[in-house]
Amino acid sequence: MGVVVVGAYGYTGKLICQEFDKSGISYIIAGRNEFALNEFKGECEYATKALCLDMTVEADVHELLRCTDIIVNCAGPFEEESTFFISQVAKAGKKYIDITGEVGVLRNSLEELNDIAKSSDSLILHGCAFESLIVDLILQQNNQEVKGLKTYYWFNENRVSPGTKLTMKLSRYRKLYCVIDNDWETFHIEHRFPVRFGEEELVAVPYPLPEIAFAKSRFQCKNAQSYILLSNDEAKYVAHSSSPEVDLEVELEKLKKRKSKGPTQEQRTRQRSEIVIEFENKRGERNAVVLENKDMYGTTAKAIRLAVQKLLNGNIKLSGVECPAKLFKEEEENILSVLDVSMLNKYFNSQKC
Repeated sequence: MGVVVVGAYGYTGKLICQEFDKSGISYIIAGRNEFALNEFKGECEYATKALCLDMTVEADVHELLRCTDIIVNCAGPFEEESTFFISQVAKAGKKYIDITGEVGVLRNSLEELNDIAKSSDSLILHGCAFESLIVDLILQQNNQEVKGLKTYYWFNENRVSPGTKLTMKLSRYRKLYCVIDNDWETFHIEHRFPVRFGEEELVAVPYPLPEIAFAKSRFQCKNAQSYILLSNDEAKYVAHSSSPEVDLEVELEKLKKRKSKGPTQEQRTRQRSEIVIEFENKRGERNAVVLENKDMYGTTAKAIRLAVQKLLNGNIKLSGVECPAKLFKEEEENILSVLDVSMLNKYFNSQKC
């Protein structure tokens, strides 16, 4: 089975290719920039080919699908640039994995592409990254009948990858989704509230992430929301604009021209995220789990490598739009350990449980 990495010369794409090289996984690198592709190929021990393509162009997409069976997509923003591509994968009987944190992409796939993918025996796995995958592994491990879910993310480093930065900036113009009484509803940035986390007083600011879509579809969760945790000063400067006058394609091109660099390897070693998973089961019992993860982008690269190795082994009998945690059923503890996730004994209290 052939493997292709789309967006291979991007920040996270490079880390994924490094993971493949360490594990001896052969792969094709793909992206729009032919010069960047050929330059990067020289750094990749197990890259067999460089394929220049545009995922919004039908002929390029069909050429890619002829070349490979497993697609790893690192080229965001996904809502604007991968929607057509994913729809074609769903029809083609292929295996697809991405690192998106855009809940709108998951919602569309679950509602529009799940049946198509099942009928063609395609498998679409969104959000195989450090944040939502970890949440889904914990829920799967605990085998909870989840009635309500809230997740909260705190980061000690503000330096993010160019792709993450681009997605976060675009999120100002997108609808903020949550799940209320089994239905999709729109969050508002004003729906923020104070929390106590350890010794700190922070603010929970709405920021939708993929686990809320999987909570709704997989666990039939009645209520699901996700937040980032910010200091009071940081929260003051977080704004949202859903102005219909904004042309997202124009805005995207402007943002792409503002070059930025991701964290250095040294900065990655200092990265730390803490994730609070606050859930309620159908018996009305509530629980909160606090997890710590280091080197978030390195964790994402490892998660992709583990997922691809599972698919290459050929024993996965999944199809449709699925949660990547399902690849690791009954292996959750081991996978969390490999991803360097540890549990913290840290006090958490939200005023909106």
